[in-house]
Amino acid sequence: MRINDKNYTLNYGADKFFDQLLLKHRKNMFNKISRFVDIYSFESILDIGSTSDTGLASNMFLHFFSEFNVVSISDQVIPAEVRDKFPHVKFIKGDALRLDYPEKHFDLVFSNATLEHVGGISNQSTFIKEAVRVSKKSTIIIFPNRWFPIETHTKLPLIHFLPNRIHRKILKAIGYHELALEKNLNIPTKRQVINLMKNLRLETYKIHKIKFLYFTSNLVIEISHSKSFV
Repeated sequence: MRINDKNYTLNYGADKFFDQLLLKHRKNMFNKISRFVDIYSFESILDIGSTSDTGLASNMFLHFFSEFNVVSISDQVIPAEVRDKFPHVKFIKGDALRLDYPEKHFDLVFSNATLEHVGGISNQSTFIKEAVRVSKKSTIIIFPNRWFPIETHTKLPLIHFLPNRIHRKILKAIGYHELALEKNLNIPTKRQVINLMKNLRLETYKIHKIKFLYFTSNLVIEISHSKSFV
């Protein structure tokens, strides 16, 4: 099972304009996350899902962790060009569904735009379970909102609102063969994530909304081991 061995940003039609827009959006996203999670209180951070992509917005959150020693795991081969941009990060090739770390090894486990690339609901459940297992204090998982009008990987509007079976047929018909596969793209709904959390018996969590142009563009799962949510 390969989780993130393809690039789904610049390779599928995103131009410099989109990359600049995404860069600004991710900065705003981090600012909002910082309001409910004290990032600078953590000493150890595991980032799950770094990419070999060299775009401006790629691996953007690693810039915000520049004051820490960070481990970033991916099943992509991260090139020297990317490694040189983040000298504070130790890049490791591995499988996010089987993290090679003991329980509670990192203060914070962080992942952006990876949950939708690990496959079906079962794999997504395993992904969350593993992220929580190796986290001591907090886990932050960001994923795109299924009901945002534009699907950000293909840049196509509305067709992802259709049932998965029909959506995948359309993607395949117009040439997005890899993204038509569940193992490469499967954006969960908020309700599906809530059900996953229930099945995993995770109670100390909250799902935050990230807005873009008045629409919810992303959802953020905040799982805490040190506080309760009402």
